[in-house]
Parts: sequence; structure tokens; C-alpha cells
Amino acid sequence: MELASITLSLVQNTAVLLSFSMLYDFFWTGEEAQKRWYHKVLAGVVVGGIGLVLMLMPWTLSPGVVFDTRSVLLSITGLYFGWIPTLTAMVIDVAYRIYLGGPGTWMGVAVIVSSGFIGLAWRYLRPGWTRRNHWRELLALGVCVHLAMLGCTVFLPTDKFLPVVSHIALPLMLIYAPGTMLLGLFMYSRGENWLNKKALKETKLLYSSLVENMPAAVFRKTRDGRYDYVNQLFCDLKGLSEQEILGRTPFELAEYESHKAISSTKYKPRQRTMAREGTDHHQWILEHGRPIRVEEVYTLPDGSVEIFQVVKTPIFDTTGSVIGSQGMLFDISSQKRVEEALLNEQYMLNSFLNNTPDRIYFKDLNSRFTRVNRAHAQLFGLSVSKDAIGKSDFDFFSEEHARKAYEDEQKIIETGLPMIGIEEKETWEDGSVSWASSSKFPLIDVDGKVIGTFGVSRDITLQKQLAADLLSAKEKAEEGDHLKTAFLHNISHEIRTPMNAIVGFSSFLTDPALSEDKRAHYAQIVIQSSNQLLSIIDDIVRIATIEAGQEKIHESQIRINELCRLLLEQFSTQASSKGLDLKFLPTLPDDRAMLQSDEIKFTQVLSNLLVNAFKFTKQGYIHFGYELKDGVLEFYVEDTGIGIPEEMQGEIFKRFRQVESTLSRQFGGSGLGLSICQAYIELMGGRMWVQSEYGKGSVFRFTIPYQIPGVSKAFKVSSLTEPVGPEFSGEAPMLLVAEDEEFNFMLLREILTPFHCRIIRVVNGQEAVDKVRETPDIDLVLMDLKMPVMDGYEATRKIKAFRPFLPVIALTAYSHDSDRHKAFTAGCDDFVSKPFNKAELMGKIRAKLRPAENRAAD
Repeated sequence: MELASITLSLVQNTAVLLSFSMLYDFFWTGEEAQKRWYHKVLAGVVVGGIGLVLMLMPWTLSPGVVFDTRSVLLSITGLYFGWIPTLTAMVIDVAYRIYLGGPGTWMGVAVIVSSGFIGLAWRYLRPGWTRRNHWRELLALGVCVHLAMLGCTVFLPTDKFLPVVSHIALPLMLIYAPGTMLLGLFMYSRGENWLNKKALKETKLLYSSLVENMPAAVFRKTRDGRYDYVNQLFCDLKGLSEQEILGRTPFELAEYESHKAISSTKYKPRQRTMAREGTDHHQWILEHGRPIRVEEVYTLPDGSVEIFQVVKTPIFDTTGSVIGSQGMLFDISSQKRVEEALLNEQYMLNSFLNNTPDRIYFKDLNSRFTRVNRAHAQLFGLSVSKDAIGKSDFDFFSEEHARKAYEDEQKIIETGLPMIGIEEKETWEDGSVSWASSSKFPLIDVDGKVIGTFGVSRDITLQKQLAADLLSAKEKAEEGDHLKTAFLHNISHEIRTPMNAIVGFSSFLTDPALSEDKRAHYAQIVIQSSNQLLSIIDDIVRIATIEAGQEKIHESQIRINELCRLLLEQFSTQASSKGLDLKFLPTLPDDRAMLQSDEIKFTQVLSNLLVNAFKFTKQGYIHFGYELKDGVLEFYVEDTGIGIPEEMQGEIFKRFRQVESTLSRQFGGSGLGLSICQAYIELMGGRMWVQSEYGKGSVFRFTIPYQIPGVSKAFKVSSLTEPVGPEFSGEAPMLLVAEDEEFNFMLLREILTPFHCRIIRVVNGQEAVDKVRETPDIDLVLMDLKMPVMDGYEATRKIKAFRPFLPVIALTAYSHDSDRHKAFTAGCDDFVSKPFNKAELMGKIRAKLRPAENRAAD
């Protein structure tokens, strides 16, 4: 009966304690910090009232000695509610227990006070009890409270102490202490449940706030593909309300959109295409359980488009199964436009970098390349620009140039100041040199910090060379101007000197009182001065034709030994008069000493070198000859003259240059002879040079390619000094002179008078042709090439047409080789330049006329 009473009392008390837990759950949990003091007092009053209810349903051990679960209530109140509610409840329960009275009054009061204070002590002295094994903490609390309750039995009357202790000790330890733990655990679980609900609520609020306020359209679909959530941006994108979207599939929504007039929507998607793509994505996510990222294009009413990046992810249940999908649409139109603009800028930059001929580079703080353009890579001999990355100037240039460039760039990094338009001499590892015009700048990041350098270089090697060439040309032009000035002074002197002699001594020849010896002497001076003047004029004409590029090579067979012997004979008298040893030193026999070249130019070169040798040699010897070396004939003229200073040995072959150019010079001349000789030798395929030691003599050398002619016709070079006189027996020869100038004809007539020949004169080419046609006794024609009506070239061609063996000697003031070639091409047999050299003219006439007994053959 006693156990049943205790059990009934505990069940009743438990029901009351559960109502206490409901108070904690709905009134107190999570709100303590926000409650004011009167709220806490009210909570204490309620707890005190619950205590009163417990005391109204006690387990009565004996009259005046009752037990209930107020100890559990107040200890848990102290642990969970704090000071004010606990003290308020203790005051109310103590007052009521005193009111009830009986022998157990003070024990009851002591139990109320001890239970409340133990709960409060546990709350404040062990604040972290919930983070440990909280059920053990609560059990320990229950044991402590009810051990204290056993201790409170001392307040019972003596006769009551032992019976009470013996009856309540076991229930307190086995029922009340675990009951305290269970009530505490129930209260703890209610608190945890509240915290979980609060966290869930906060999470929902956070999710809702995030989804609704994020700059993205958000949707969620169930497994069957129906929308079950959309945010406002998604509604705005579709131009529909949330109610119009939820519960529909993409196809149903597309069909709905196509039948609904949408006037306020911002975007107008491609409904059916988007629906098919969205459904495919949803099915793929359901099958694979993985997210996907796609881009979707929406067309605006005005025809423009907006681009969205859509991230679609699966939705899982607690078992990990996919139960739907969700997605977020981010408007990336601006980003795409920026990317396109950046790509366009990058394309234009790359196009500029790769196609500009200027070299562009970027370097880091250590002057190592981070980027170079194509021109710079090609300069380094690299096939691709990226091969230069990480390298420096030290990998390509010499130490000298790389060090200077490095120091310049480090200075730019330190000061932040550019270097504009500097000229750099680039010395490469192989020793070659180039020049560049460079501008170097600091490379600055968005924060204004210098992170390296960049530069633009332009190759100016050609410009530098052109500038050097221009300077050299300027200097040469100034030198040439100086030389031409000197030449003009010199040529003026050279022309005026013989002209002065010609004019002066010619005037003496008309003096009737002049003796015959002086007349002959003065006539010889006039002749020599005339020859000197003719030589000067001839040099000027020839250098002009060379500079105009009109000189041509007219090849013929040259018998070297015979020609050189003729020159030896020609200059022997001059050598004897000066006491010089003149020798010709051949090295080949006559049948091999032959050339196929321009005989006239060859003779002029050799003669001019001999003339120069005689001019500058006062004593000693002059030797000339040739040697066969490596397929060329090397000719030389060696003398023991004054020699040439080393610094002038390259200059004397230039136009207008002479070793002496001052007014006090000892030797005359135009300064053109060697220039003409070198030009002729180069035209004939050779070269000319000089070896000389000043004060000891000179050796002029030139080469001509050597080739033995296959078939040669024997001929004899006539001596220009052969005496002139009649040698034909029988009738005197008949000569036709075609000459329109009266003075020239008179001169010819005087020259031919001692020859005892018959002379016929005509004044134009047509008369010459007619006279030859009607006079078969004509033995030779002296044909002036420049005449009226018909020139000498045409007249010769017509004469040769009907009298091919009639000798024709051309007479002309034109002395150029091209004129000779043109005359020979027209059919002339020989050529004499004006003014006539008497010996030359008579020698050529004698060579062309045959004995009288053979002239009838024509």
C-alpha cells in the first residue's frame, strides 16, 4: 500500500514536472537574455505555483511528514532559470510549506532552500556542463540534491528521524536522483530542439534572403521537372508571377508564355528551345547527380541579346538520392561584352606587336624578358616569341652592351623616369654591330607600382650607314669640288701654256725678217704645243665618254711582242736624249704572245704608262714587259723615278688627282691619264695597281685575261717613223679626197704634194660615190665622215658595194673608239683622227696603196 502510494504520488508529480518543462519550452527557452526582471519574477511565481501543486499531491509518510518532487523542481529551476525565478519560487514554496506546518516543516523548508541553491551553484560554478557528458552531470546533480535532502532530516523530531531516513533513503537514490537526471535531460532536449528550430528558421531566412536578394535568377524543380520555387528575378526574367510559374514544367510554361501577351517583361527567351534544353539538363542531372554549367542566350524585344551563365545542381534527400534540380542564372552580358572588348583589344595589340617592324619588349624587375614581339624574336634568331621569356640581354648581346642596357633599365625602375629616343650601339656575341633608336619606359601596375620596364626599338643600322655614307659622300663631294677646282686651275694652265706658245710663235712665223733657223725652230715649237694641246683635249673627251658609259670594247687580235717592240722603237729616241736605259722584256714567244682584246685601248694604256715613266724619271732605267700568271697576262712598267708616297698610291687613279696639286708643282698634266688607263683596263676585264717607294721609283702593273686566238692572220705593224716618199714606178696614184672644209683640204693637199700623186676633190658623200663610179682609176679614197648631203659612213657603204677592194681611209675630228668602230663597220679600211699627224697619215696611205702594176686588178 505504501509503494502504491509513492508510485501514484510520483506519477502525479511527474505530470506536474512535465508541465514545468512545457513552461520552459514555450516561455523561457532562447529568450532569457531578452527578458526583463519582472518577466523573470513572473517565471518564478509560475514555478512557485507548480511547487505548490506538487506539495498538494504529496506522499505522506506520517502526519505532518510529507514528500514530493519539489526538490527536483527547484534544483532544475536553479540550473535552467537562474537567480530571480529560482529565489522567487523558493520564497513562495517556503511560505506555503510553513503554512502547512507539521513536524516536517523545517525539513521541508531546508529541502526547498538546499535544492534551489544547489541548482544555482551547479549553473554558475559549472557553466560548461552541457559541453561534457551532460547526462552524468544531471545525475550527479540529482545525487547531490537528494543527499542534501537526506541531510535535511536532522530538522525532524528525534522520534521521526530514523523512520523517515529508513523509508526515504532508497527511493531518493533510486527514484528521485534519476528523476532529476531525466527531467534535466528532457529540459536539455527541449532546449536543443529549440536551438535546432531556431537554426532552421535562421537558415530558411538566410536562404530566402540570399536567394531573393542575390543578383541571379533562381529556380528549383521537383523530380518530375516542375517548378516548386522561383525567386523574383526569375519571375522578372520570364515576365510572369510566381503563381503562374510554380507547378508547371518548362514545356508547359513555354506554351503558356506563347499564348500570353507579355508586354512588361524585360527579357523574351526562346521559349521552346530553352524548354527543350532545360528539360535535357534536368534529366542529365537526375541521372548523373552532378552539376553542370551552361550559357543561355535571351533575346530582348528590341532584337538585342543578353547572355546568362546558368549553374544547375542536383537536390539530394537525406538518403543521398536525387529528388530534383535547382539553378541560378547570372547575367554575364556586360562581362561578355567586356571580354569581347578585351579580346578585341588583345587581338589589335597582338596584331600591332606582331606586324610592326619595330622591336617591342617587356621586362621584369630583374631585366628579364616577360614578352617580346615577333620582330624582336626574329632579331634574336628565335622561331617563336615565347622562347625569349626568362632570358635577358646577356643571353644575346655582348657583355658590354647587355651591361649598359641593364644599368639603364635599373635606373628607370629606381627613378620611374623614361628614356626617350636614345641611340644604342648593339654589339652581338659574334662581334657584329647594329644600331637602334630606343625609347624605354617604366612598367606600372594598377596600384602605381613599378613592376618592370618596356621599350620600343627601331633598327637604324641602315640609316646610320646611310648617314655615314652621306657624310662620306659629302666629304668626297667637297674633296671632289676641291679637286675639280684644282683640276680647272690645272687644265686652264695646261691649255693656256701650249696655246700661249702656239699663238705667240705662230705670230713670229709671219715676220719676213725671221731667219730660217728660227722659223724652223718656232714651227717645231708650234707643232709640239699643238700636240700637247691635242693630248689634253683628247684626255678630257675620253674621261667624259668613260663617265657617260659610252666606252665599248672592240676586240681584235693583238700581237703583244710586235706592238711592244714598236713602242720601244718609238720611245728609244726620248730615252737616249735623257740617258735612260729603256728595255722591253718579253716572256713568251711571238706565236704565243697574243691577246684577243681592244688593241687601241691596250696601246693607249701602255703608251700612257711609258709617257708617265719618262716624265717622272731623270736617271736610271725604264723597263716594261709582261708575265703569265694564273691565266692572265700581268704587264708592268717599272722606273727609277721620283716614286709615289704611300698615302697617295690609291688616290692617283681617281679623277683629277695628282701627287702634286699646288701652283709650284714641277710636272704638268691634267691628272686624268691614270684614271683613263684604269677604266680601260677594267673594261678589258683586268685590274691596275701600283707599287712604289717614294724617292726610289714605281712599278705600275695591270692584268688582261690571256687567251691564245685560234686562227690569226699575219699582219705587220707599220712603223710610224717610216720615211715618207714616192716608191711607185709608172703613173702616179690617184687619190679622191672627200672634204667639205677648205682649210682641211688645203692641209691635205700640202701633206700629199711630196708624194707625187694625183688628187681629186669632192665636197659631199654623194659626189664621192658618183666620182668613184665614173672614175675607175681612183686608187684610194680619203673620206671625211661628217659632210653635207650624204655623210662619209653612207658614202663608204655605197662605194664598197660596187668597189669592195678600193681602200677607204676615214678622216674625222671624232676620235672616240665608238667612232672608229662605226667607221670600220661602214667599210673603211683605216682611220685617221684630226688634226692629222703627217707621218701617221702618210704611213697609212702607203700601207693601203699597192704597186702600179697590180692596181689594174680593181
